[in-house]
Formats: sequence, C-alpha cells, structure tokens
Amino acid sequence: MEKFDCEKALIRRQRDAMDQCYRNSGLFILGVARKVLGRHVTREDEAYGVASMAFFEAMKGYDSDKGPFFAFAKTVITRRLIDDLRKEEKHRRTVPVDPLVFGGEFDEEEGALSIGIEIRKNLVSEVDEALKDEIENLKEIIAPYGFTFMDLIQASPKARKTKAACDKAITYLIKTPLLRGELQSKKTLPLKIIEKNAQVPQKILQRHRKYIITAVEILSGDFPNLAEYLESITKKEGSFK
Repeated sequence: MEKFDCEKALIRRQRDAMDQCYRNSGLFILGVARKVLGRHVTREDEAYGVASMAFFEAMKGYDSDKGPFFAFAKTVITRRLIDDLRKEEKHRRTVPVDPLVFGGEFDEEEGALSIGIEIRKNLVSEVDEALKDEIENLKEIIAPYGFTFMDLIQASPKARKTKAACDKAITYLIKTPLLRGELQSKKTLPLKIIEKNAQVPQKILQRHRKYIITAVEILSGDFPNLAEYLESITKKEGSFK
C-alpha cells in the first residue's frame, strides 16, 4: 500500500486530505511544540491545542509556492506558539524577554544552541526593572534600523555554525570603531567589508542582519543584563569596554 503523502494530497486538494494528514502528524506537532517551548509536551497540554490549530491553519493555507509542507507548517506552528507565549508572559508580568529572542529552539540535527531554554529556566515572577529599562532603551536604538525587538525571534541564528559566523561578524564590528560608527550613522551593515575581513559570507550577514546589529548595539552600549544573553561572544572575547 502506498504511503500517504501529506504534501501531494494537500496540493491536489484530495478528499479528506487534511484529516488524514493531521492523524499522521501528531508526533511532528509534538516535536515542534517541544522545541519551541523547551520542555516536554503531551497531547493534553494547552500548547498542543495551539500547535494543532496552527497545523490546520498551515494545511488550509498551503500551496506548492510555499516550499516543503512540513517546513512551512513548522514556521506557522512556531509563530503561533510564540504569540501564545508572549500573551501568557504579558498576563503574568514575568521577565519581558521572549525566551526565543536570542537563540531559538534546540535542534539536535543542526546542533542549535538552546539559549531559549536557559532563559526560560531563569524566568521570575516579578519584573526585573533594570532589564525592562534596558529593553525599552534598546527598542529606541534599533527602531531607526527598520526592525523591532520582537523581530529578533525569526532573525536569530539557530545552527551552531551559523551562530559562530555571526559571532565573528559581531566581534569584528565591535573591535573596529570606525566601521561600527559607520554602521550606527548610516544604519546599514557594511556587508562587503565584513565578508572580506571577518570571512563571513554575505548570505549569512543578510539573513541575520537584525541579530548582528542588535548584538553590536548591546555589547558596545550600556546593556549589562541583555549582554548576559550573548554569553557565547563575551566568554570568548571578554569585555569590549
């Protein structure tokens, strides 16, 4: 018997395609939820309900132009879970840093760093006013670059090699005051210069531009609490001040 193919069935709009695809994808939905939340998730969790609704949303909105179905579905589920986390954390008035802003989920296949999980471990019940002030100041600094603090969720590197490349670019900019000054005045990342001197491909620089710029502003500015979330750079290079 031929194995059911969700992607082909959805593209062809086969009868009962969505129901069968959902029945066959329970483990996939659980896996995405676990990676985003950084904890064990069961079918009884509210998070699984949110993820399942997002999966149905992905099936309804899918077509071949959106690339591989399960990659598209993962993106939709991740966004919905992050939105849910944001609402929950706002309601509970916990630390105002989204757990995924500076590092994303743990991905064993790509060797991603689980910074999001580490941040989640340190969530407290009362707002850290110093951290909150830093975030508000950072929002004002990055606004002229054309993106927001929450945009960093999707812009942060996931794979270990990609993050290491971004760290090289960040370190190079911080250690080159004239170039950093040009970045901060023109609000444009000098791609060719960084590629040549830091040996980081332009493709990575463009894809993770927001993350690199934000990290440079944090590490070269007065953001001691936010700098803790960029430990992979500060541990290796020490203080940049």
